[in-house]
Amino acid sequence: MTFLQLIKQCPPFHLLPESELHSLKQSLRLQHFHPQTTLLQQGGSPSQQLYLIRRGTVHLIHHGQIADILEVGDMFGQMSLIHQTAPEFSAITQDPCEIYTLALTALKPLLQQYPKFTEGFTYDLTERLRQTLTVESSEINGNLTIEAESLITRPPFSINPTATVGEAARVMRELKIGAVLVSATPPAIVTEQDFKVRVLAEGLGPETLISHIMTQPVKTLPSDTPVYSTMLFMLENGIRRLPLTKHGQIIGVISVTDLLRHQTTNPFFVLSQLDKDPASLPHYTRQVTKIVANLFDGGLNIMQIARTIASMNEHLIKRLLLLTEEQLGPPPTPYTWLVFGSEGRQEQFLLTDQDNALVYQDDTPEAALYFDKFTQIMVNYLIEAGFPPCPGGCMATNWHKPLAQWVTLFRQWIEEPKAQALLEAGIFFDLRAVHGNLALDPLMELLHQAKNHTLFLAHLARAALEFTPPLGFFGRIIKNDQGGINLKKAGIAPIVSLARVYGLQSGCDSPATIDRLESATQASHLSQNGAELLAETFRFLLRLRLKEQLQAHKNGRTPDNNIKWDDLSPLDRRHAKDAFIAIRDYQEHLSLHFNTNRLG
Repeated sequence: MTFLQLIKQCPPFHLLPESELHSLKQSLRLQHFHPQTTLLQQGGSPSQQLYLIRRGTVHLIHHGQIADILEVGDMFGQMSLIHQTAPEFSAITQDPCEIYTLALTALKPLLQQYPKFTEGFTYDLTERLRQTLTVESSEINGNLTIEAESLITRPPFSINPTATVGEAARVMRELKIGAVLVSATPPAIVTEQDFKVRVLAEGLGPETLISHIMTQPVKTLPSDTPVYSTMLFMLENGIRRLPLTKHGQIIGVISVTDLLRHQTTNPFFVLSQLDKDPASLPHYTRQVTKIVANLFDGGLNIMQIARTIASMNEHLIKRLLLLTEEQLGPPPTPYTWLVFGSEGRQEQFLLTDQDNALVYQDDTPEAALYFDKFTQIMVNYLIEAGFPPCPGGCMATNWHKPLAQWVTLFRQWIEEPKAQALLEAGIFFDLRAVHGNLALDPLMELLHQAKNHTLFLAHLARAALEFTPPLGFFGRIIKNDQGGINLKKAGIAPIVSLARVYGLQSGCDSPATIDRLESATQASHLSQNGAELLAETFRFLLRLRLKEQLQAHKNGRTPDNNIKWDDLSPLDRRHAKDAFIAIRDYQEHLSLHFNTNRLG
């Protein structure tokens, strides 16, 4: 690997312009070292050069113990070099090494000219991950981050609230527009959909005052809102036309059609096709994959992508539930559809196994028979859409119960915790209600009161330690037989599990991992630095996995959770290794905090 290929992957050098990196090459030396060569001595003379490993391994020794093992792409000596202080570690080669060296004289001009480059040498892992994701996203040339104002095609048109429905309809026909604003306080809006739902469906005539059917106050967004955020806002709020404001004044109205013109592959197109033709259901997986790739290439951060897909899946589920009701007839008792796991946490990207359930109100034979059939049809619909059956059977076909039985089950888990039961039931504590008119207050109150049950939290903490980072002695990465690492088991699931414990301990109402970490900070169960580190590590690992999954799909392979360690860039390997070390440290902290060893 050349110097330029390596140095671009090394923070904070990735913050420098390409021209400066080429200039550094002139000051470079490639040196060869024999095994057991001491390059830096702990407490010795300050380093006179920066080291970047091209081939071989170097051990960092602290007070006679191996503190870290550095490999290709790793850099060392920078802090001692820049501050001219004694090295905190000894650096000793372990095999024949090729190492690029760079003298302080070559770095000084850059340190003086680029403040962010200088600050980068002192960044901790949290900031390094944040900077890396920011730089990576900014290098992607997408069009989802432009301002929504660019979609406005004409000035807004308003009518008086004393106008009639007939007058409004004629104005909309003449101007060829699908909505008009109403000059009221606060402003209101009337759309074509209002004519269908609030006029025709209600048997009203053209003489009806527009004030009787208008939506007030109207939902708006600032005109400088990115297209992505606008799309997500409309998707989550079920809005097809949205006024945009500048300096408090509405300057135009955009529609779903404008978004569809802006991008042919977006959630609105897919969902509108489903609404028009349920037969398009088998294409859902392929379309979602295209959308995820489109959002990823558009430069969106990983949680924005997850939120978009969660909104799409929620719309799909609601549509399928209504189709199921049409097929079986109205339900005999109110119900609510639940999702768990990554779907419950709104952290799903490419479609994965189903994790769902149903809770209904009245415990009657009629209800039991109805929902036996209902859940079977619904689960089959989801399979047809591309959601595989859950291997562990966590699906509504097995998990549909009256509310009272759900309350009893959760109460047993919380008040009489058993290790194996909680290990298997962990994802149930990530529940999210997607659709239905049955209030789940008794169930949610139980979850909220879980913070008062120390033994339950301790058992949940022990279950959170089941998945561990792939670290061996001295921080060496443990790879499987194929030279890979399962990112879900190695890093993503451990953070999710940690956050679940901290979130329930804090009484957090949201199942989302990052929300739970923030809640734990507010409740003083987790430090601010700890929450930020785990959150940035989580985002980094999710993005790394999704990047590999999309590449696999592009190459015609079935995406999974595995990555080839040696195929990662030196920067990603360094960050991933540091992330695994951080996860291990916080797992140890969790174990000590809840004294999980005493559970036997």
